[in-house]
Formats: sequence, C-alpha cells, structure tokens
Amino acid sequence: MNELEKRCIIEFLRNRYSRGRKSDRGTILDEACERLGVGRRQAKRLLGRKEPGGPRKPPHRGRPSKYGDRDFIDALKLVWRTTRYMCSRHLKAAMPEWLPPIEIECGKFSENVHERLLSISAPTIDRILKPYKALKGKSFTRSGGFRDEIPIQENIWDITIPGYLESDTVAHCGGSMLGEFVNSVVMVDIATTWTEARAVFGRGSGPVVYAVEDIESNLPFIVLGYDTDNG
Repeated sequence: MNELEKRCIIEFLRNRYSRGRKSDRGTILDEACERLGVGRRQAKRLLGRKEPGGPRKPPHRGRPSKYGDRDFIDALKLVWRTTRYMCSRHLKAAMPEWLPPIEIECGKFSENVHERLLSISAPTIDRILKPYKALKGKSFTRSGGFRDEIPIQENIWDITIPGYLESDTVAHCGGSMLGEFVNSVVMVDIATTWTEARAVFGRGSGPVVYAVEDIESNLPFIVLGYDTDNG
C-alpha cells in the first residue's frame, strides 16, 4: 500500500467514524487497524484528525503564567538582590516601601511590571526565584576529614558543674545563602542551660571573636571549655 492509498483509506474511514453512532465506532476502529496495520490507539488518533497526517492539537496547559516573562523576572530578581535576599513573605510585605527607592536608583519599571510586583503573592515569588537560590539549607556545618584524628570526649553530657558550653552559629538568611546576612552566635551552658546569644553581620572571624568575648565577660561563671562543630 502506497502513501496515496493509505490517505484515501484514512479519509474514507474518518468520514464514517465522525458520522457514525457511538456503537458503530468500535467496528470502524477494528477495520482501520486491520486495513492500515496499526494499533487501536493509533487508529483512533488517525481517524480523529481533521486532515490525514495533520499535526496533533497541542495539549492544553492552562492559562499562561502572569509572571513568566523575562522583564518581570529580571525586575523581581533586582528587587530581591537589593533587599539583601529577603524571604518571600517579607519581600511581599516590603515591596511597596522598597520599590520607590529602587526605581529612583536603578530606573523605573514599566507600569505593567510595577503593578505585578505589587500584586505578586509570596508562594509565586518562591516559585519564580527557586532556580536562582544557590543553596537551600541554613546550616554551614560540613563533614570534616579528620574524625579519626580528633579525640572524642564521651562523657560530655554528664557534666554537672557550670562552665562547659555548647556553641554554634545560626544563619538568619531567609532560605538563601546568597549575600551577607545576620548570624546569631549562641552559647548554652551544658549543666545549667544558661543561654547567651549575640548578633553578628556576616561570619568573619573578627565579629565572631568579639561576640564570644562579650558573652564570656557577661557570664556569671568562668568558662572551662567549649564544644563546637566545624561550622
């Protein structure tokens, strides 16, 4: 069977299929499978097309995204960077106050982009910015390669006198590690659970050491030891 004969058969069966009753269409599909040498699903697709061998209809994907164009995404990223990578909820709330100075500094957005920046929801902000967030976690702790060389004190949790402290930093980064942000230096006495915390901008050694010294000078007991991780 050449291509012309095949197209004629498809057109003939299509006319019968489109005009036939529901009870007759199964028989017509069986005939198409036999004459064309195709499976039932392919036969149904062939007989359902408007033109033989014509393109299939594109699948319905819902309404187009209101925020998917490049101009809007670039504007949102600019606002996000300028606000030091705020989390979506804070960025949504801060948008009306931040947009005027950003537009003065960087140039006005189009009216359409400006209105959409004000109307966008926090979940949509998260969805759009997700590919641009380098890291998703908030912990700076990484596995070290010297575990076999570091002596481990097994009875650290049995301490009953004050002065032995657990210490760590906590990142307040809104879900992204990009840029600079505030960290908390936290120390907890194991025996008494006395807790001290200091805020530092960034994680440079200078501010962290100053925070540790400030905590030590305000404790009601002498520091006898620290337990920290490698973060």
